[in-house]
Amino acid sequence: MKRILYTIFLLTIISFLISNPLGAVINAKSFAKNDIIILFTDRTLYISGETIQFGTHVSNEVGEISKILYVELIDPLGNRISSGKYFIEGKKSFGNLTIPIDILSGTYYIKAYTRWMRNFSVEEYFFLPIKIINPYRNEVLSVGSTSGNGNRIEIERYKELSVSEILIPNNSEYSRRNPASFSIDLKNNNQLIQWASISIAPSPSFSGIKSIKPITYNGTNNSAFYLPETKGFILSGKVENPEIKTPVPFALVNISILGNHSDFIATRTDSSGNFSFQLPNIYGNSELYIGVENKGNIKVKIDSDYCTRIINLPLLPFELSENERDVANKLIRNIEIEKIFFDGLKKSYKADTLKSPNGLAFYGTPENTFFFDKYVNLLSIEEYFFELIPNISIRQQQKQKIFKIHGNYAELSIYNPLVLLDMIAIHDTDKLLSIQPTLLHKIEIIAKPYYKGDLIYGGIISFFSKKGDIAGIDLPSSDMFLELDFLNSSAEEANNLESIPENLPDTRNSILWVGNMNIPSSKITIDFQTPDTPGDYLILFRGLSQTGELIYSTKTITIK
Repeated sequence: MKRILYTIFLLTIISFLISNPLGAVINAKSFAKNDIIILFTDRTLYISGETIQFGTHVSNEVGEISKILYVELIDPLGNRISSGKYFIEGKKSFGNLTIPIDILSGTYYIKAYTRWMRNFSVEEYFFLPIKIINPYRNEVLSVGSTSGNGNRIEIERYKELSVSEILIPNNSEYSRRNPASFSIDLKNNNQLIQWASISIAPSPSFSGIKSIKPITYNGTNNSAFYLPETKGFILSGKVENPEIKTPVPFALVNISILGNHSDFIATRTDSSGNFSFQLPNIYGNSELYIGVENKGNIKVKIDSDYCTRIINLPLLPFELSENERDVANKLIRNIEIEKIFFDGLKKSYKADTLKSPNGLAFYGTPENTFFFDKYVNLLSIEEYFFELIPNISIRQQQKQKIFKIHGNYAELSIYNPLVLLDMIAIHDTDKLLSIQPTLLHKIEIIAKPYYKGDLIYGGIISFFSKKGDIAGIDLPSSDMFLELDFLNSSAEEANNLESIPENLPDTRNSILWVGNMNIPSSKITIDFQTPDTPGDYLILFRGLSQTGELIYSTKTITIK
């Protein structure tokens, strides 16, 4: 029932926004609930160049609505240093974030949110302070007073669960490079665990801070309304006339995803000139071409995929205790040893290119493919269609030529075909026909109606240039190329569960990390290998019960 009511509320919001010609501000809180994020990291003390590993739980009181999580590494002024987008499945997401090698030593923040949360106060985002040490630079990130420029600091810390033991190590002391294990026993805990994480890291490398609030920022985002990403990543923007500062309604906007992720998406702007694209869930980055079918003076504005609102976070001083300094030296030493022995051979994530099967375009196998080099050179593209491709004609319509595909489908006589050049939609047929045929490689043809979203095309005529350079034609000044980061890998580093070969040094700074763990029974045993680096290590269990209670338990073991 709650999900039905939420859907009705959300449709009301969207309908009102689209029908409102002035783009009136909508208070999203009055219609629906905000997402709630809980995020755990493997530790909170890092060295520049390391990878931050995290696991998150995303929920909503009305129902799960978001599928994309945004995670950023920022400085206290909110400047984005590193970032990524991660898929949320079953309210859970996990991944890693790389710390730049040239970053200054200082206290930074992990910032996490969903697109839906951008309609609410930035105070409701998740923020976690972490310390980063750069041993190769003497400079330290500038800070203000310990109270964040005179503002009260609101810090939440973990509290030990006041029940019987949860973590049970087999021993309290271990020798280096030996098998070890511990048990998680929940038999005395009356609440079932819906999500948890496990981490083993040097004791002083974990601060015990759960989150921190940017308490000096008030208000919601009043400049835009962001649809929830219920299926995947959304790209939105606006088309306007820059001369008279007015929106362009009902303009046809095309997006071509170029390269291995080849796809084409089209939609029309609403009455306020706004548009939104549901992009496919692909990994890595890709180049987009965004074009608009409009003969007037227009400009396309793309909404930032990351939140850019001003954040005032506490400017915490960068101070290291004696224990933190000792652990930092050990972390740095492990990194230096890794550089010497592995020399960049450490396993790293490679973006999944998600190529179409057999290298096909988004429209699949063409019904007919015409190769220019198979025939004698003609003077113009029109001559090839007139002499060799009889089911496609070129007509004059309102001072411009258009293609028309002929066949047994009624839609072909109603709708014009989608015309592509190197997977980019071309609206100026005259410009396309002016290309020298010797610059073109082939034409792929779909001679039947093609449905893409809520649009219908009278087939597809797809040209490919020999060099993949759109045959050198000039594209409209309103159109743009955009390099876009899609999803980051959600793969956890599983090698910290594996034994390190005897002939290689153990350079792990986080001995064990499981960021998205389901508890299959009331008691489980987890095996791990003790590190080469001696010292005190903290076993951390952090979980979320079915009733939403945060469960936290720690045990310290010593490696000699």
